[in-house]
Amino acid sequence: MLDNTDQQPTNHSIKRKSFLGRLFSVKLIRIITNFFYKFRKAFVAIVIIATVFIAMFSFIPVISFKNTKLVNSNTSVRLEVGQTVYLKNRKTSVTIASFVSDVCAIPGTCFGNINEKDVEYMVKIDGADYVVSSAVRTTIDGTPKYKIETESSDYKTYAIIKIVKK
Repeated sequence: MLDNTDQQPTNHSIKRKSFLGRLFSVKLIRIITNFFYKFRKAFVAIVIIATVFIAMFSFIPVISFKNTKLVNSNTSVRLEVGQTVYLKNRKTSVTIASFVSDVCAIPGTCFGNINEKDVEYMVKIDGADYVVSSAVRTTIDGTPKYKIETESSDYKTYAIIKIVKK
């Protein structure tokens, strides 16, 4: 004769467990459905706000707020004196440090080519400061490495730049 402990579950106990499982699942689904239905306007608002933020940071190449611009890497952006450009999702920023439009600042003392003009940028990467010149095509020593490309400038008020990841 077999012990009760060694017996296989009966068909009746399997049906009962299955029924309880389905009942619990149905109740849980109803609770979740009622919760979402009750707060549907809030969930719709959250989805819309999240979609807008994702679009801003993914698909729009340049976002401007007063004197701050958020850009994707490899995107051209106009940078004026007093403005700061930040790479999206990175701790990297660029500002114009100075314009060099007069290589003969002291009469009779000239440095370099008289037609040479330059833009110097203050670059911050993860809290470290670098001064980069548009005339010198060097890579910024930092991790990750970036290069600031000056596409055009009037060498007085603005420069159109591109931050390129190396």
